[in-house]
Amino acid sequence: MRRLFGALKAQGTGAVRAEEYHARMAKFAGELKEELERAVQKKKLRATVKVAIREMVVYFVFLTVFSFVVLGARDPLYSFQYNEFMKDLFLAEEFPEPDIYKTFYDVATFEEFWEFMHDVFVPALFADQGGFGEGYIYGQNVLVGAVRLRQVRVSRGHCQPEGPFGRVITSNECFARYSRSLGDTARFGPEQQFVYSSAKELDTVPQLARLQLFEGGGYVEYFPASLQQDEHAQHMRDLENGTFVDLQTRALFIDFTTYNTNVNLFHVAQLTFEFLPSGGVFPSATFRVMRLYKYNNDVSGTIQFVLEMILIIMVLGYFVEEVWELYDTGCWEYWHNLWNVIDWINLLLFLAAFCVRIALVATFEKMNLDPRATTRFYNFQTLVLLNSAENNILASNAFILWFKVYKYTKFFPPMRTVSDTIARSIQNTIGFVAVVMFVLFGFAQAGVLAFGSDVEDFRSFIDTFYTLLRLLLGDFDFETMQYSNRVFGPLYFLFFMVVVFFVMLSMFLAILNDSYLQVQAENKARSEKELNVVEAFRDWVNARTAFLRKRQERIRDFSENIRTADANADAVLDLDELRQVFNMYEDEARELLGVNSAEELLARFDVDGNSVLDAEEQARLVRAIEQWNSRAQAETDQIVELNEDIDDPTVAGVDRQIALYMAALKQDMRVFARLETTVERNLLALLDASGIGRDAYLNEMGTTSYSSED
Repeated sequence: MRRLFGALKAQGTGAVRAEEYHARMAKFAGELKEELERAVQKKKLRATVKVAIREMVVYFVFLTVFSFVVLGARDPLYSFQYNEFMKDLFLAEEFPEPDIYKTFYDVATFEEFWEFMHDVFVPALFADQGGFGEGYIYGQNVLVGAVRLRQVRVSRGHCQPEGPFGRVITSNECFARYSRSLGDTARFGPEQQFVYSSAKELDTVPQLARLQLFEGGGYVEYFPASLQQDEHAQHMRDLENGTFVDLQTRALFIDFTTYNTNVNLFHVAQLTFEFLPSGGVFPSATFRVMRLYKYNNDVSGTIQFVLEMILIIMVLGYFVEEVWELYDTGCWEYWHNLWNVIDWINLLLFLAAFCVRIALVATFEKMNLDPRATTRFYNFQTLVLLNSAENNILASNAFILWFKVYKYTKFFPPMRTVSDTIARSIQNTIGFVAVVMFVLFGFAQAGVLAFGSDVEDFRSFIDTFYTLLRLLLGDFDFETMQYSNRVFGPLYFLFFMVVVFFVMLSMFLAILNDSYLQVQAENKARSEKELNVVEAFRDWVNARTAFLRKRQERIRDFSENIRTADANADAVLDLDELRQVFNMYEDEARELLGVNSAEELLARFDVDGNSVLDAEEQARLVRAIEQWNSRAQAETDQIVELNEDIDDPTVAGVDRQIALYMAALKQDMRVFARLETTVERNLLALLDASGIGRDAYLNEMGTTSYSSED
């Protein structure tokens, strides 16, 4: 190689020595290769972003359709108001008799229970509240069938008094806790009028009350919607006089359903009174609003149906896509991608929601609902369970779908930083969470033992655990703990705050902060070697701005040359004069005016057909060029504005930049491809022309043979 450069020097390379020439060429080739590699990297990044943007747009369409479907099915505005006013009527209505304020949730004795039934329940259901009269709650919510009272009882004598109490209390006076094996099925009441019915006969599933699960059978009484309020009031007095509720009663379920045709919504209510073996009554209520007629007979119903069909088609499309990806990549690689696992969980949830919807529709159709059958009881509890299951599944879908947005935005540096920080800290976080759980379990057990008998938030282990989680968020009732246990209460609170709130929480923040700093350092080192979307976009903005400004200058020159092209000063432009201008600005003429020759240019603007352009026709041509130039100026200003904002991290990832980026990507990539090919060809020609040769030169540089495909 040195002999080659010696020969070049002997042939008259001048003052430049062969070694210096070699060094300059090596530096030039190295820099050019780096630029080419960076350009190829930009090209690949743009292709990746293009695919990601397309997938993102499709996904956001899917997410929008899903949101409209799930929200449109429940009518969030009126369903909430409907439920709130029904709660106000039954749960917040004050008893008229006592001198102190009492409502449904204040019921604690048998006497208060019957006061609620006489003075609140019967008037709320059957009084004339205006509108359509009796049987219409709030005047326009019609009762669907009859109202049912179902009592669950426990048998006598299944517990034994302990110690000396056995001498004063017999086993026949002992009423045990409820369990299915101890349930009573014998007749009772005046003339044995109250008869037990099994769960199968009542078509009722087991009911979970506030404290425990009760069977679906029991002793039932019906209140038909067709009877007058006085008749229902007398029926309720007969039940009280006949001791329908006594010490053997463990639960009383009151079920009724209303329908509002104005908003096409059903309201299913269940009032529950648990008669505790410890004494007292524990009331609870469950109110649910459902839309069982899914599609209204109007435009909104049609839109809802169409959107649901679109949603099903898109879910099937994603299913086919996942199956194809599984087939294409193989099981091992496919299941090692966490996003694929999340996708399948999401698809399975959609399948479960679809199956539940079918079961819901089938069950509702099986009821054969007849509004005129006012003496028949329609059990909506199964529909409530199915509707709640569907809502819970769709709620899980909603969380996963919105979480999955991150998948399509992770190529932005801020989003990548978040994921890398979580991934870096996950190992330490798992160990930390395990330690925290042990500490919380210890505090929970201590709290139950110390405060469980008289502090509601510590009444059970689960409730205590939730209370401790609320303490972490600053929601605590220190005075209640202090009054419950004057010595242990303050110590418990102080020790929990020091150990968990200050020490544990600070450790968790330290783990995240350490991982974040490491990720930031890695990102800084990576940014020196790799491009990211923001940097690629910034480079594109700069290049695009320079290109647009240069094009504007050419357009202005084009317009000016049209004005000065009249070489013979005859005030008109003939074909030769136009051809001279066209040859100088051929690209601009093609792009701006859509003409491919001077002849086409003349024919387009020669209005009078005399084969020359007079002053008025020249003015039309200049105006056409300047109008196009104004649009180009607006585009340039927009690009420059983006270039000024690109350093702002809150602006770097906004959709309008990416939208503009993708709008010009196709044209820019074609220009870049031609430029890349030209530069590579000139580099290789330069190496060959110097006499060095591409292979010899690159071997001397310690690299492999270079070609345009590298």
